[in-house]
Amino acid sequence: MNNVRYNPNRFLWGGLVLFVAVANDLIAISIGFELKLGFIMLVFFALIIWLTIIASVSPTYYFDKNDVPILIWALLAVVLCVINGGIRNYVYTAALLVYLGMVLGAKAPWLGMLKFRVFDLYLLSGIIISAIGIGQFLIALLGLGDMFFVQQWWYEGAIARVNGLMYEPSYYALVVFPYFLLSFFLLNDERLNSKRNHITHCLFYCSAFSLILSSSRLALVAVMLAMPSVAIYRFIVLPSTRRYWKGDICRFIGFICVTVLFFIIVSFSVDYLAKRPVTQNTPQVETHIRQSVMNGTGIGGTADHSVSIRRQDMLDTVELASQHLWVGVGMGNVAKGIAYNKGISNPTSEDIRANEGLVPILEITAATGVVGIALFLGWLLWTTVPHLLKKPMTESELLKTGMCIAVLGQFLLMQGNQNILRMYFWVTLFILMIFNYAEKKKLRVKNE
Repeated sequence: MNNVRYNPNRFLWGGLVLFVAVANDLIAISIGFELKLGFIMLVFFALIIWLTIIASVSPTYYFDKNDVPILIWALLAVVLCVINGGIRNYVYTAALLVYLGMVLGAKAPWLGMLKFRVFDLYLLSGIIISAIGIGQFLIALLGLGDMFFVQQWWYEGAIARVNGLMYEPSYYALVVFPYFLLSFFLLNDERLNSKRNHITHCLFYCSAFSLILSSSRLALVAVMLAMPSVAIYRFIVLPSTRRYWKGDICRFIGFICVTVLFFIIVSFSVDYLAKRPVTQNTPQVETHIRQSVMNGTGIGGTADHSVSIRRQDMLDTVELASQHLWVGVGMGNVAKGIAYNKGISNPTSEDIRANEGLVPILEITAATGVVGIALFLGWLLWTTVPHLLKKPMTESELLKTGMCIAVLGQFLLMQGNQNILRMYFWVTLFILMIFNYAEKKKLRVKNE
């Protein structure tokens, strides 16, 4: 048997690329045509994966039968892209093919052999990403936030709404959320080796603090719902962890208390800073530099733009999807279609950015029709849900179950934002698929 030999240490470069792919999705390093540096690195990563597959795997096993729905969806997206045209459409469809290529490339034999190392690197990347957010908050307190990508403030120049390397806090929370779910699910399981168990504990607390500091109200509500749900699920499928149920309750109550305390401190701090003589200016300036912690929610008489804008964007996307139930507009034409519906006949790039859709399920429907959303959701649910119905017996199955929870949790939270083409979602899915393909053991190397 002539098999291609790999040096496992070289995968450290793959781990670096994974981190960059996650953190660089919104790092604001653009190279034009709505492309970012992190995406280009991911292109090379996907290419390397498939070169190793072609070099070592029989063509018969390039694709699994379970890949068929997502491949048909990708083909449908390409056809609709050609039919509808548009530069943005071409770019978005190309991005989809790259992401999908990476996910399906998870069947590369060397990835299966190194699945535990891949997983550990994924955990470490979560700690790094969480630490970036925590560090950003602390640095902002020193008045250096503008130098470290802070985009939004509770009090300008002092109290940051943590966004990591992202455009805004809600996107950063989307990156951190699956790490939080995964680590919470894995806490105290006896099948984890001691080193991985320590890393998991560290990831849980780092991701919890970074989520709170992001002050994404939607993500924090999601955590309040997810923690008891995951705890109950774990209580059912992992009998060995049932004796730790008191710890789960304490962590849940602790998260709520720390969140409430954080917002109380921020609220008092903002009021205090606004009353300092150095910042006593006109009401317009004061409004500009400070805002209530409930700002955007409509609670307590505050502005409700965070809720109302999302609601309107969702309704706009529903309208577009209803108009293109069978023949979608293409992956990159959703915003353009919404702009047309608003009477903008020749939308500029600014018009398009101002009319992005909302709720990825609706966006996929508008882009690829009901057939497209059925194929995508069917594949995603088939990839995750059946495994959640099984009791994990080995450490590998346990990690895979955790990744299923992480993928579904992230996807559900994404429904409060826009665009399925976010690198961090596909990277999370990629880690899951490594375990998924490795367990099937259906690949055959050449000349076996």
